[in-house]
Amino acid sequence: MLKNLHIKDYDFKLIFLLICINTIGVFAVKSANPANYSKQLFGFIFGLCIMTVISFFDYKVLLKFYWLCYFATVGLLIAVKIAGSSANNAVRWFTIFGIRFQPSELAKILLIIFFAQFIMKYKDRINTVRFIFSFLLLALIPMYLIFDQPDLSTTIVVFIILASIIFVAGLSWKIILGIFVVAVPSAIIFLSVILKEGQTLINDYQRRRVLSFFYPEKFVDDAYQQTNSVIAIGSGGLVGKGFNNDMIVQAAEIALEHSLGLTCDPILGYVQIPCFIRNVSSVSIAITCANYGILGLDAGVSLDEISKAVIRVGEGLRSIRLNDQGICACNVSGNII
Repeated sequence: MLKNLHIKDYDFKLIFLLICINTIGVFAVKSANPANYSKQLFGFIFGLCIMTVISFFDYKVLLKFYWLCYFATVGLLIAVKIAGSSANNAVRWFTIFGIRFQPSELAKILLIIFFAQFIMKYKDRINTVRFIFSFLLLALIPMYLIFDQPDLSTTIVVFIILASIIFVAGLSWKIILGIFVVAVPSAIIFLSVILKEGQTLINDYQRRRVLSFFYPEKFVDDAYQQTNSVIAIGSGGLVGKGFNNDMIVQAAEIALEHSLGLTCDPILGYVQIPCFIRNVSSVSIAITCANYGILGLDAGVSLDEISKAVIRVGEGLRSIRLNDQGICACNVSGNII
């Protein structure tokens, strides 16, 4: 089962690229959420070790047990349906020693191994009706089990993987064209059905996610992933904002703190920390406002009116600011400092 490896057998270019991608990912996580940095770094190192160990095994031996890979996949997907842990109305995970394990992710790899060997063994029959029917039947069983978890996104990914495998294997263009002739109208009909309210083919939250892809402005809560992606790309541009941008986070905190009027909430009884920032910010604001006045900017509201408004707002916030029970004083960081 172990194979004799030589240093030349390793694709160092591929390994280098994998390390680079993972390194970027680790620093990106640290920049976005330093609390998850250690977890991400551990996952990177652990995955690299596992990859190295697996590289010593001859995958051709595993191909001899390709049916075992298939039945193991189906068995795990059935087992997670029966005894898996539930979260957000989905049953997709096993919890082993405190670590959550998702069988559908392993299924992607095992199905690739199985269908690669299955096609290799029957490559001379790939364009026959019997082979295509067998392929579809074997593919639909794990796909249905994943879809039933429910996990629509992984089902789509598995479908794309298996479709790519049989396409690369040399499926006839006549068959591919015939599949498209049937699949395209079927997909349109399927979409028109599942997007209607009251349908039972997919869950309502899945329907909203599909709709959010086409109408993100109408389904803001369900389109948060693509919306945040657009914001991130628009903010970072082609070169991004770099790593370890604690200064950006601190600037955002200061801006929100002052916009909400929470500057003088004491932290552990001391007002020096927020008030120091307030004094520096006040100088900058004063200079900016003076420039606006010199330019003749009309705010549209008189000073007397805004002064009365400030008093009313201050009265309403009396119980939650400028005291040791204020919002800044009661948060987690304030209690730790």
